[in-house]
Amino acid sequence: MRDLTKLRFENKYILSQSAYYRLVNAIKPISIHDANSALGKTYKVRSLYYDNRDFSAYVEKINGINVRDKFRIRTYEIDENKISKIKIEMKSRVGQLVYKISNTISYKDFKLFERNKIFGNAKGLAVDLFLYNFFKFNLVPTTLVEYDREAYFSKKDDVRFTFDHNIRYAFDKNILAPYNNFKSCYKNAIIFEIKSDKNDIDWLSNIIRNHGLRSEPNSKYVKSVDHTINNMWQ
Repeated sequence: MRDLTKLRFENKYILSQSAYYRLVNAIKPISIHDANSALGKTYKVRSLYYDNRDFSAYVEKINGINVRDKFRIRTYEIDENKISKIKIEMKSRVGQLVYKISNTISYKDFKLFERNKIFGNAKGLAVDLFLYNFFKFNLVPTTLVEYDREAYFSKKDDVRFTFDHNIRYAFDKNILAPYNNFKSCYKNAIIFEIKSDKNDIDWLSNIIRNHGLRSEPNSKYVKSVDHTINNMWQ
């Protein structure tokens, strides 16, 4: 099992379609598919982000605050007849490093929380931190982010590569909001992310250099606020 709570480096890049094809063909020989991305297929990721009414998480990211947290509910299934579990996650940044704490709970417990602000039988550190921050900072659901993810693990050095396709946003509080509530972003572009526990891996640096990649800040939550609440569609 991989330790998802450990500190790691995370770098993001925006790719054109042609750059994506070149890069994914370079990565495949040195990687294995994520279990959710077997046979080269993508899988759907949908997140409901929470913030307070002053959008403090959004403002902290814009201002580059060195230590910050954000909370989200995540699902990989959007059919109400099929969904059984969801994830509660806290993603935090400390300088250049990020870490994520996650608990899987039943969809039934999440619906109980939506109605009564309790989680029933759900337990775990992410659940506890979510509830603490929810009540302390009066968090509310703000925006939805959805995309189709293609994911790989390197065969050495514990590096994870993800390509996020068809990124779309919605100003909606329903984790199972209908697809037509979403608006697309980054048309014909893909978000490439590298997650690793070291920032000086020679073979990885060579890939980045050979493909002319330039890391840049790219928060999906910030983009969702910009393009739904701030009405900045381009």
